[in-house]
Amino acid sequence: MKTFFTALRLPVFLLAIILPVSLWAQPPNPPTISKSFGASSIAMGGTTSLSFTLTNPNAEASLSGVAFTDTFPAGLVVSSPNGLSGTCGSGTITAAAASGSVSLAGGTLAASASCTFSVNVTGTTAGTKNNTTNPVTSTEAGVGGTASASVTVNGPIPPAISKAFGASSIAVGGSTSLSFTVTNPNAGASLSGVAFTDSLPSGLVVSTPNGLTGSCGGGTITATAGSASVSLSGGTLAASGSCTFAVNVTGSTAGTKNNTTGAVSSTEGGTGLTASASVTVSPASAPTISKAFGASSIALGGTTSLSFTVTNPNAGASLSGVGFTDTLPAGLVVSTPNGLGGTCGSGTITAVAGSGSVSLSGVTLGATGSCTFSVNVTGSTAGTKNNTTSAVTSTEGGSGGTAFASVTVNGPIPPTISESFGASNIQVGATTTLSFTVTNPNAGSSLSGVAFTDTLPSGLVISTPNGLTGSCGGGTITATAASGSLSLSGATLAAGASCTFSVTVTGSTAGTKSNTTGAVTSTEGGTGLTASANLVVQTPGATVPVLSPAALAGLALLLAGLGWVLASRQRTRPNV
Repeated sequence: MKTFFTALRLPVFLLAIILPVSLWAQPPNPPTISKSFGASSIAMGGTTSLSFTLTNPNAEASLSGVAFTDTFPAGLVVSSPNGLSGTCGSGTITAAAASGSVSLAGGTLAASASCTFSVNVTGTTAGTKNNTTNPVTSTEAGVGGTASASVTVNGPIPPAISKAFGASSIAVGGSTSLSFTVTNPNAGASLSGVAFTDSLPSGLVVSTPNGLTGSCGGGTITATAGSASVSLSGGTLAASGSCTFAVNVTGSTAGTKNNTTGAVSSTEGGTGLTASASVTVSPASAPTISKAFGASSIALGGTTSLSFTVTNPNAGASLSGVGFTDTLPAGLVVSTPNGLGGTCGSGTITAVAGSGSVSLSGVTLGATGSCTFSVNVTGSTAGTKNNTTSAVTSTEGGSGGTAFASVTVNGPIPPTISESFGASNIQVGATTTLSFTVTNPNAGSSLSGVAFTDTLPSGLVISTPNGLTGSCGGGTITATAASGSLSLSGATLAAGASCTFSVTVTGSTAGTKSNTTGAVTSTEGGTGLTASANLVVQTPGATVPVLSPAALAGLALLLAGLGWVLASRQRTRPNV
């Protein structure tokens, strides 16, 4: 038995020596590899990162010649540019833009070290892209494992659509633009067969003309004037492309018009969403009217202009059937002739001479348009004439306001009177004429009951006979011979007319005779002013001779001749 254990000592000794040596000489483990995409899904034509991490799992040994190749699945390529970032030791990373693989060769990893790098990849076809690398290898440790990751490349998404009205509100009959923008949201895919239909809400129609502007990728835009829909068909949009077009629409009834298109669609992307916008169509405002007289006052029978201005206050709508009537107040009539000036579109202006009204009918006014016309009116009775039109109306805007203006027709003013003596001076006992002119200053009215009295100053009397000449509108002229007064009563003077008459007066005492009549009066015009004139009555023999112009001229010549003779004699006298 002792011999047996003795025999075992040598093998046990050798095993104790050989076993640790064999453990120390075991070859290193191969490198490991992991990979990941930066996003779980991308759009077709979209891009994401693809990262690789390589690790040396050996705590005591470095690895060289680290390498792998990652061949992409169909529909996944290296982006252009490749977006390479990071390194792996001194290894060579190959990632050619638009190629289908990424590789590493000649990488070096120290014990327990790792390296990471990434490239960008682009999805060219739709689907889930499962991507597994080849096994990673190294010079010292041989072949390692693979790495897997996946990314979903989504197929083209539908086009998008937006729309907008050019104004938030318009009047009934007004128009605004309606624009559409269709967009291809796919960065890597074009869309064909792009289409949509927009059925307009009640009370909104395509304008006439439709005002179409813009286009959409060769597609057909249908927008028939007067219809209630707009459509696009057969449009083509490049990747990330868009198109915009617009038409004009007109509001035919009042209210808020909420407008939503049908869903936009395409052949590749299928059916997308709708677009909405709204516009408020406001009732058209009624027309406005203003008026004015050409003068603030006129004489009875006088004339002035009466002008009217009618305005459409709507910035976006025309008004038709515009009209009004102006019934003139009592004592104001349309003149003869009516003096009509100006027009109002194609409307009819009625202003019959001598009538008491003016009217307008059938006018059409464009947006913010206006028209002005005038007629002449005549005051037939005195007083302040307050004049208000009827409400101005239109088919679209209904009834608006009235217009007011006033003119004062002044009553007749009194007659005027003037007087004059036939001579500036006479001798006591001599005679001269005394003339009177009475005038009606009113251009539009006659005066009746015209009268005045003239009490002569002391020393002046009506001659015998009185020498009366002329007359005054059928009135009675009283001028009693040898009396000291004369008078007119009951005369009638037509508008603007006058009369003249005269009597003979005799100076009975010397002196300056200042003669002022009483105020002239009339039934209609009331009391007017007086008239004055002066006459010098001289005593016989006290008259200073008065030379006629011819006598004065002869005397001047005589004196001039006498002066010449005296001067001649002075020149010829001999010197002493």
